[in-house]
Amino acid sequence: EYLRHFLHLKMDYAIITSLEIDHTDYYKDWEDYQSAFLQMLDNVKEQCFVLGNLASDTVKSHEKITLVSEHHFDFTSIRGEHQQQNASLVFALLNFLTEGKKEKEIRSSLEDFH
Repeated sequence: EYLRHFLHLKMDYAIITSLEIDHTDYYKDWEDYQSAFLQMLDNVKEQCFVLGNLASDTVKSHEKITLVSEHHFDFTSIRGEHQQQNASLVFALLNFLTEGKKEKEIRSSLEDFH
């Protein structure tokens, strides 16, 4: 998101893994930082997945946001809180794309990931 470089991307789907003020050498304040993400969301064709506990109210209210619970699943082979969160986001996206028809396969793949 540095210098709003991600705004040139045209994505079908996206995952936001973190949403906290960063690059304060560029962004004026929290509102300016959020505005970049809102602009990015406008470039997403379908859906964007974000952890409910990480999303600001401004981002949560965007029509393309799908909120994922913080610990959608606890994958025993994936260590660390952030990696668990990332796995939950990936699971949510893949489960959405397969319309829930491959949930067991996706979960198994993530549980086998080291």
